[in-house]
Amino acid sequence: MNKITTLVTVALALGTSSQVQAQWSDSGFGGREEVSYQAFFPAGKVKSYLGNGPLNGISWTHQLTPPPSVGLGRTLFLDWAGTGGDTPRNFLAGGLGVQSQLKLGTEGTTANIGGGIGWYGTFRSGSGFDPGRQNGPIARITAGLRVTGNLIVEGAYFRSLRASDGLEGTGLRIGLKF
Repeated sequence: MNKITTLVTVALALGTSSQVQAQWSDSGFGGREEVSYQAFFPAGKVKSYLGNGPLNGISWTHQLTPPPSVGLGRTLFLDWAGTGGDTPRNFLAGGLGVQSQLKLGTEGTTANIGGGIGWYGTFRSGSGFDPGRQNGPIARITAGLRVTGNLIVEGAYFRSLRASDGLEGTGLRIGLKF
């Protein structure tokens, strides 16, 4: 793909996503949902169970209260990633968090940072007793951009709140806010 084709594709994607954003906002959703493709890279003790990664999955965030221009908004989050295959190994985390944003320029682009506390679980689908399964409290930190207000490019860091668990991981996300 040459540079011109790439630029045209990006321009069309931005225009289409802006149109979708406007339609969803008019329908009463108000731009409070964020859905992203997520690549999750496990680290620490859980790496021996989940593998080197990346695991592929979905990240969903609902803004309970949108972040104001100064201050924090409250969020609800759910992150899932899995290895696929015959007996896929999965990572699932969910909880409550906060999110703040900083406006960059006049085109609706913002820098966002957030954090949350919740519960996580690792499990293998389709098997009975799963000796590698872990679960417990987790903290999540996110940082990224909302381009033209609705395209998401973001990174996340997860860490278990129990030191003995040894769960750590990072996620990279690309998605839409609607």
